[in-house]
Amino acid sequence: MFSVPKVSCEVIGQGESLTLDIPVAGFDESAATAATGDITGPTAFAAEAAGAGSASLAVKFTGVPGTVKT
Repeated sequence: MFSVPKVSCEVIGQGESLTLDIPVAGFDESAATAATGDITGPTAFAAEAAGAGSASLAVKFTGVPGTVKT
């Protein structure tokens, strides 16, 4: 498990698959619309819930490569 930065305004539920938001340099909920350069797919999931205002959350990386949005 790793503590990583998250998009502070998002609410992320435990077990939710995550998107790496490159411009913000943090993880976002999977329902977020991916922008160019963001990494999507089952690369990581939330190991804990994190509310709006939280700057970080615990994640588990799956070892599955993600997809870079073009």
